[in-house]
Amino acid sequence: MDPGPGTPQYLCCNCVGDSFLSAEIKTKGTVASCEFCSSSAECLPISEVSERVDEVFRANFRLAEYAYGGYSGDYADGIISDMMGVDFEIAKAVLNHLARLYWRDSSDGAGFYYADDEKYDQVEVGSLEYSWMWEEFCHSIIYVSRFFDDRAASYLEEIFSGIDRHQTAAGMSAVRTVDPESEHSQVFRGRLADSSEDLLEIYLNPHTELGPPPAHLASAGRMNPAGIPAFYGAFSRETCAAELRPAVGAIVASGAFEITRPIKVLDLTVLDQHLLSASMFDPGYRQDSDQKSFLHDFHRQVRKPILPQEQDLQYLPTQAVAEFLSNRFKPRLDGVIYASALTGGENLNIALFNHAARVEVPATTPEMIRSRPPLRGYFEHDSFVIQDNSQDGHAAQSDPLGVGRDYAHVFGGLMDLHHRSDGRVNTLRYVERSVELRRVENNTVSTSLITVLQ
Repeated sequence: MDPGPGTPQYLCCNCVGDSFLSAEIKTKGTVASCEFCSSSAECLPISEVSERVDEVFRANFRLAEYAYGGYSGDYADGIISDMMGVDFEIAKAVLNHLARLYWRDSSDGAGFYYADDEKYDQVEVGSLEYSWMWEEFCHSIIYVSRFFDDRAASYLEEIFSGIDRHQTAAGMSAVRTVDPESEHSQVFRGRLADSSEDLLEIYLNPHTELGPPPAHLASAGRMNPAGIPAFYGAFSRETCAAELRPAVGAIVASGAFEITRPIKVLDLTVLDQHLLSASMFDPGYRQDSDQKSFLHDFHRQVRKPILPQEQDLQYLPTQAVAEFLSNRFKPRLDGVIYASALTGGENLNIALFNHAARVEVPATTPEMIRSRPPLRGYFEHDSFVIQDNSQDGHAAQSDPLGVGRDYAHVFGGLMDLHHRSDGRVNTLRYVERSVELRRVENNTVSTSLITVLQ
């Protein structure tokens, strides 16, 4: 519907699907009869709306370039329809107004900007500002100061500010809650077992042997500095094995852990999905789009493998990010979910920060452990055998783990004291009898199950 340049047309807020533009019309407009729905509502002249569309269109689209086989891109009426959230009748009216207004306008001699036969490509979103801030932060934390100064903190605050507003079409946010009833409520953690003694110890004490290490044994990782343990897990046993980078023939022991309380995590994999776009009419649209683009790249940096000889320095930025998200970000986060680079990015890992990396240890007394028969473990063909090593009711001389009075004293004393004194809340519970042993068969980390006979 286009009665021509001499007849004023009005467009109402109810005919516009884009919430930001609709709100502008409602706020700035006056009550009039809408040309397109014939209702009486807050309206603006189509000429005024078209000028607003022109401003946004030029900021985000350019004339398409010729490529082999023809021009890429879309025609202006379809783009305007999508931008405004309107039907083609309204989009065509806006386009006709712009064509009359800018018919002398050209770009690189390619004809005027709103010609019916021209196609347009969306201007690529860049993340140079955020990338620059990240590079500055990395340089600062690696080569200038190991601790947060105001400048470093300000970079991270800017980079992660408002990250929870990014959502998928299904309503999933990059900052989300994982609770005991959710899809990701069970995680797996594995470790290499170098000997029969290691395997037996894992079977006897999976809560501690497969849980995060004590502080004095915690080495630096992607999300934790040395001495501050984190819980690194995966959502499948296969991913656990791959993340250990085992040699062919190695034995991997893994166990399952349940999340026992709601935790809040930054799910970087959400940023790889199709996210809802902010309105192009929102002044913050470019910044919002730039941030999403950068965070997608940031996820790739987080999951990329780091050579062992480079880990001391290259882990520093992500360790600092973990510290920021754990202690400075609002709301406080308990961990990060990210894709596993070692399984092609299809499977997921989770890192729980120190305050959330606590596994519930069942109440165990020295008397309970003393009552255990001494055990020994050994391989027999393709099975791992756990055997009572007592003779006539008395402990045998060989006790590979010291599962006797001395071991009971150490476990019942030091481990209980350690767990009671750190002040953290339990987040995980070991799933009883969930330990599995697997032998790595090839370089693709295919594994075969080892039967345990007890």
